[in-house]
Amino acid sequence: MNPAPRGDRRLWARRAVTVLVAWAVTWLFTSWWYLRPDPVGLLALVLVAATAWWLISDHRTGWEPSEWSADLVGRRLRTVSDSRLGYLRRIANDSGGGTSRGAPAAAALQGVLRDLATARVRDRTVSGAAPNTDPASMIEAGAPTLARYLFAQPPPRLDPNQLSRIIDRIEEL
Repeated sequence: MNPAPRGDRRLWARRAVTVLVAWAVTWLFTSWWYLRPDPVGLLALVLVAATAWWLISDHRTGWEPSEWSADLVGRRLRTVSDSRLGYLRRIANDSGGGTSRGAPAAAALQGVLRDLATARVRDRTVSGAAPNTDPASMIEAGAPTLARYLFAQPPPRLDPNQLSRIIDRIEEL
């Protein structure tokens, strides 16, 4: 048989000393209150309590720490609602789109969509990208059909379905 490892001996020696100290303190405390404890019975009680405690503590698995491995920045950017998107959604849900009375002109609508797409591209740009990269060229590279509308002169009028598709594409940027 192999002798117990040195760490196990220290553990059991520390536990034995703990039981003896707890017994002595408990016996002194109960004697001070004139309770006349039985030393052997008190030692057995302290030993049973310590054994139960060590049995539980030695076999518990403990709680494993939570791991938060999600990309918090990407998640935040996906869930943040841009007020311009809500504004554009209201226009898209309008029956007349850009042609109804009181709706913004095609040039103003195109300007808002261009600003929104540019902001979305800048927000999504990785930190390692070249700092002088033009947002227009990034939009052109990622969504050529969207870029054709955003930079068309004169700006074309859109029906609600077209506007909805453009807004969806901007949200995907």
